[in-house]
Amino acid sequence: MKIKLYTIFLITILLILLTCNKEENIKQTIVQVSNLTNDFVTNSQDFEFGPFFLPEDKTFKNISINYFTKEPKSTYVMFSMVGEIDWTRFDNTKVIYHKMIFEGLEESTEYTFKILSSNSNLIEISKIKTIPYGENFNFNFGIAKIEENWEFNDSLNFLILLSKFENISQDEFIKLFIKNKLIISSTIIIPLFNYEILRNKFNLIQNGVLGFRYKNAIIVCIVKNFNDYKFIDKFISDDPNDRNYLIIGNIDDKSIIQIINLYNGKVEKIFTYNHYNNEWIEYIENYKIVNINKKEKFAKKREKDYDYSCD
Repeated sequence: MKIKLYTIFLITILLILLTCNKEENIKQTIVQVSNLTNDFVTNSQDFEFGPFFLPEDKTFKNISINYFTKEPKSTYVMFSMVGEIDWTRFDNTKVIYHKMIFEGLEESTEYTFKILSSNSNLIEISKIKTIPYGENFNFNFGIAKIEENWEFNDSLNFLILLSKFENISQDEFIKLFIKNKLIISSTIIIPLFNYEILRNKFNLIQNGVLGFRYKNAIIVCIVKNFNDYKFIDKFISDDPNDRNYLIIGNIDDKSIIQIINLYNGKVEKIFTYNHYNNEWIEYIENYKIVNINKKEKFAKKREKDYDYSCD
């Protein structure tokens, strides 16, 4: 009888210890999840920034406005294409990341966007230019390294952003925006890198290559090493009225030499992230502004061979 009682007592003690340990594990799990959630919320409330504009297709006629608020709010955007008549679009869904797509934008127009809070208080005003219309046109686009300082005095129709890395962090993108807010909020940006903000992924470039047309400019961006670069042919235009440009990111010397050998004289200019001693290469030390108009003469093909070795 005593043995039975002793056995029951031991089993009871073991069950109590197991239960306590399980409860402690549950508490620890809850604390870990709670801290993670609090960190996420706290981080999301540490900043409020925007807007920045992204192309939603390769025609640049569909553009998205993107911005973040410290707390979940409805999305209110006023916009105008003539300066005085304003339209308002809104979405009552309470969110921190706000995205609104504007489709079929009019050409040769400067759109003004006003971000409003849910109580109609003005948050930000921004302006962007749309793709030019007609045969007579003049526009600028920019190319900039995100690691360097910029100073754009001319307005840009779009801005290509280069990085040394394929991916950048949330903090790096926010710092980039804050440092260059006046520029980034007044044009359409084309980041040639991947980034993520509050679990929202942004990646315009796929597999290291992005090609698009903007009026008569054919832009081919390459930020990855390949064994063969002849695939660029499918992007290049033979029309003498078009301007072909190659934007080359942080790739190796061997790849640069191959690209020059293939596309010398076939393109207007090759812009590179890294420095190369070559007259067909234009090094992006900090930033570049490219002006395009109908009167520019297309680059002539060279009749003589050229030494494309890089220093």
